[in-house]
Amino acid sequence: MGRKVKRDDWTRPGASDGTGSQEVPLRARVAAGAPKRGLIAVLLVFSVLCFGMFFAFRSDCGSTVDALRDHGTQKVAFVEKAGTNKYGQHTDVQVSFEDAAGTHHGNLCVPSGGSLPKGLAKGSAVAVVYDSRKPSRVMLASQVAHPPGWSVAMVVTLAGGVLFLGLGAAVALRRRQVLRGG
Repeated sequence: MGRKVKRDDWTRPGASDGTGSQEVPLRARVAAGAPKRGLIAVLLVFSVLCFGMFFAFRSDCGSTVDALRDHGTQKVAFVEKAGTNKYGQHTDVQVSFEDAAGTHHGNLCVPSGGSLPKGLAKGSAVAVVYDSRKPSRVMLASQVAHPPGWSVAMVVTLAGGVLFLGLGAAVALRRRQVLRGG
């Protein structure tokens, strides 16, 4: 390929006076201080994610509590295994109990707003409520009667959702104000 040669008589397309100084805008120009639409979208997506996590935490064992109140049977169960996390809280407690259908095993469901009580050692007896239709759904009788309300995770995700929604709305209003010339 040969080298391109610059021509003296060439004019830019769209130039009417032959000087080539007229530019054809490809997109509408946005004011320099206007926030980008991508920032607004990211803030709103974070808000939706936080609200989604909040509602997931809120309904985590709430449906289990409702099912156990409707179809639950109270029994005394024996702790087979009591696992703890690094903070010493019981997180994985397996229990076994007997009814007319035989022996059943299940993990205690922990509502997202609460925790399992201390002192659940292997072999200890606890009062549980289990779903007669699905015996692996097991929860402490005290937590079925009085489910805990809020947890730190629920408060943080709700606050994050409100914060990101507010920031997204503020940035959108600021963009609108800048683009209108105010």
